[in-house]
Amino acid sequence: MPKERESVFAFGIELEIVQDNDLPLLMFWRNQPDILPFMDNTRKISLNGLRFWHTRIRQKGNTFAYIARSSGIPVGYAELKNVNNAEKSCEDGLIIFDRQNRGTGLSHRIMFCREIISERLGIRSMMNRIHFKNEASINFYKKYGSELVRHEGDFLLFVYEYRKRRSCMEKIAIHLGLYDEYKKYLT
Repeated sequence: MPKERESVFAFGIELEIVQDNDLPLLMFWRNQPDILPFMDNTRKISLNGLRFWHTRIRQKGNTFAYIARSSGIPVGYAELKNVNNAEKSCEDGLIIFDRQNRGTGLSHRIMFCREIISERLGIRSMMNRIHFKNEASINFYKKYGSELVRHEGDFLLFVYEYRKRRSCMEKIAIHLGLYDEYKKYLT
């Protein structure tokens, strides 16, 4: 199994590749009223629709979808999608599912774990599409050096390059008291 498909456990988070048995929980989270409006497709997704998506991304092989767990409890979702090995680029996404976990630093820990995976893949440039009303995500990604490059309908496209992203990550790791672990995995 290629390294990018392995689990990552660091920063108190485990990122595990989405399995078929994760799909009912992922469907429940994705269809929540505080998450659904910010998705590309704002219609509720069925379990069969999610199964189709999961089969398709496994076949294509250029999307890496992870369930994030803290102390064994599922807390979020992270992905690297449309990975382009030639350009060393991808799109990314991250969702913290329960309101009580938002603003706790959990998303930063997941971001650091996902960076370990992007390092394995050689990713230099990441892009994310954020709904223009999702101010929390816009502010979060700006902390990582993300820069607005264009508008696409209701979405803003941000890009963040490796050097700037890593510089910002280092500052965040220091602020969160995670610098020793950051040095271990990401320097």
